[in-house]
Amino acid sequence: MEVAQELVDELPKGTHYVCRCLHVNEQSLPAIIDVLRYWTKPLDKTYKGFLRRNPKLSSCKKALEMQNLKKSPTNDGTPGPDHVNYVMESLMGLPSSKTSNTEGRKAMGDPYEDAYGEADVYDRAKILLPPKVLLPRHPALATVVKAYNEVSPIAWAALAKEVEESWQPNPTIFVRYH
Repeated sequence: MEVAQELVDELPKGTHYVCRCLHVNEQSLPAIIDVLRYWTKPLDKTYKGFLRRNPKLSSCKKALEMQNLKKSPTNDGTPGPDHVNYVMESLMGLPSSKTSNTEGRKAMGDPYEDAYGEADVYDRAKILLPPKVLLPRHPALATVVKAYNEVSPIAWAALAKEVEESWQPNPTIFVRYH
């Protein structure tokens, strides 16, 4: 919020350090300042409320599995019927007779180094991993990351509590006028 306020104050004058490397068209400036002003105010939203209103967020692991499926190409190079059936069954949540080569795959010890590990954290805690340098700010998440392949249910529960109580929704994902 402080950075957004700095930009609101200094961008129109061209005195903010970002002005040395970023050109802002004068006609765009009012709209940019309007959005920045929105970002300077705390949201009347909580992560716990977000999770309560969105209990069935999509599965990141399922998306990765579908992305990495081997296609059954037809003569013209398009996916074959087996591939299309698997995708449709997956989207509808139906059990499939086909399995992907990534199904049930587990991260190799560090969710920061393996997309499936990060997908698992997202599917369990409904968060994206912050940059590693910010990990010390989140002790329960640091515990989960450190012992990823052997995380206890207690550690996952502590992470869920940490997320619900201390994480804040990102204001850039909310539409201002709705």
